[in-house]
Amino acid sequence: MNTRKILYAADFSRTGAAALEHAADLATKYDATLLVTHVAEPPVVYAEGMYYFGVPAPDREALTTMLRNIRPADTRVKCEYHLLEGDPATALTDFARDKKVDFIVLSSHGRTGLSRLVMGSVAELVMRHAPCPVLVVKPTAPAAKPELVKG
Repeated sequence: MNTRKILYAADFSRTGAAALEHAADLATKYDATLLVTHVAEPPVVYAEGMYYFGVPAPDREALTTMLRNIRPADTRVKCEYHLLEGDPATALTDFARDKKVDFIVLSSHGRTGLSRLVMGSVAELVMRHAPCPVLVVKPTAPAAKPELVKG
């Protein structure tokens, strides 16, 4: 496997941090560059091109700072930082294609039911349309609740 570029899709979540560990491990193993990437979604537009009030535009400066603060534990990993804008799944797959990325690592929030229907699954869309292999890191399972003993 000739892996030179690994795209890590940063979403600033706890599960995303776990995905970063996997991405950094792969980058170390293959001596690859880690493309730490975040997609800022533009404000919601509705009828006639008007913006929905109350949804602020992403603060690019703050997002850039947050993005650049993402660092793998292994300081030997070479990183590049990229802030994209648009629909996350489309932006990630287009970027991966343009940059000739060899591997994508991203997290899944594990949404089900109505929230998945409403929010969609970025991970699923990336897997379907990516030009390369994709590793999806699932959220850790919640700790089991102890059984109540009736007596």
